[in-house]
Amino acid sequence: MSTEIAADAPPPNPEIVPGMMRCAKCGFVLNRITLYVKTGTAGAGDNRTEPCPNGCGPLWPQTWRDQAHQLEDRLVQMYEELKRAHTMIAQLYRAGVLSSPHCCQALGMTRQEFLIMCDWRAPL
Repeated sequence: MSTEIAADAPPPNPEIVPGMMRCAKCGFVLNRITLYVKTGTAGAGDNRTEPCPNGCGPLWPQTWRDQAHQLEDRLVQMYEELKRAHTMIAQLYRAGVLSSPHCCQALGMTRQEFLIMCDWRAPL
């Protein structure tokens, strides 16, 4: 990958995620990627501000801190969704809907793993 920086490009900021831009109003994210045809590699694009394609404001460079907070929020959301799914599976099992061994295979677990999950993750 080329390490040359264009003459008109600002010096890299260690707080900014290279090539990632975000709209503060609608949350649109643009990931810029530069393709280096001569070497067959790719790298992060620049962080120049431009209008949001949704027309609601400018795209601003994403900071590492903001990125980490957004990823943490998404991780918490996914974990809560997983807990709700386990609760629903356990309730279906206790209601007798999921008593077939094929249900365990469809969920990608052994019958013992399935029974353990139903016993402790979903109090009714």
